[in-house]
Amino acid sequence: MIKKIISILVAMILSVSALGALADSAITITLDGEPLASPVSPMIVNDSTMVPFRVIFEALDMQVNWSEALQKVYAMNDEKTIILTIGSEKMIVNTDIKDIPAAPFISNGHTLVPVRAISEAMNCKVDWDGEARKVILKTPGYVEPEPPVDEPEVEQPSYTPIIDDTPAYINKNNAELEDKLIELINTTRSDYGLDTLTTDDNINQIALAHSEDMADLDYLDHTSPSGYNYNDRLDMAGIYYISAAETLASGFLTAEDVVESWLKSPAHKEIILHPAFTHIGVGYYAGGNNGTYWTMMLVSR
Repeated sequence: MIKKIISILVAMILSVSALGALADSAITITLDGEPLASPVSPMIVNDSTMVPFRVIFEALDMQVNWSEALQKVYAMNDEKTIILTIGSEKMIVNTDIKDIPAAPFISNGHTLVPVRAISEAMNCKVDWDGEARKVILKTPGYVEPEPPVDEPEVEQPSYTPIIDDTPAYINKNNAELEDKLIELINTTRSDYGLDTLTTDDNINQIALAHSEDMADLDYLDHTSPSGYNYNDRLDMAGIYYISAAETLASGFLTAEDVVESWLKSPAHKEIILHPAFTHIGVGYYAGGNNGTYWTMMLVSR
């Protein structure tokens, strides 16, 4: 019995020593052959390597935002919007919801996310070098540099990746979400026996500009910090109307959630179902402290 206990203790000591050696071997990350600096050490959770989200997204030239209120991280470029939530094993890529192997969490003030899931969402190839404890990321189209020829008398030029330093245009507007919201509003009106509303592209642009302004200046109000309300915005754009109304929302990820929320409010529902309105414009903008901003404008002619 004593020998068995000694054997168990020795095994435990060896295990602790092995864990200590593993902890001392830091995980590193490379992108297209170049090392990425990380403000905190990557960690392995549920067999997934977790890294600070800014390390990957900013290296891939994506705009990054954090919503303290929603506990969400956002990464956007002109093709994709990726949203992760602290504690959730779901990730939104544009309008798709995907499972991820480990939920994001905060460590030493940095949000850590599963590197394979977010990298593959950006169409990057992901490899793991277990011996070197290295995550190897390769962007689409990346070509490995040719190994130098073993000719000491000839100095081989070093490989230098070419980076386009011209900023790309980022369109945070999502016309599909705007169209979906208009479709849901018209379906609701039809269910109540009301005429559907005609989409007005000029009003769409006015609504979008207000959503962007609210995101940039961090407010949710019909009157902007410059003092203009929705009537002023319609008048300055030369829009003819007899009467007008505006509804706002922020923080919602889907058009369904926005419309459902508005319909639960008697004042908003009354506006949506007002029989006098004939035209509609919607503006959706992703960004700002609360993540998303929605503006709907209704007018009668």
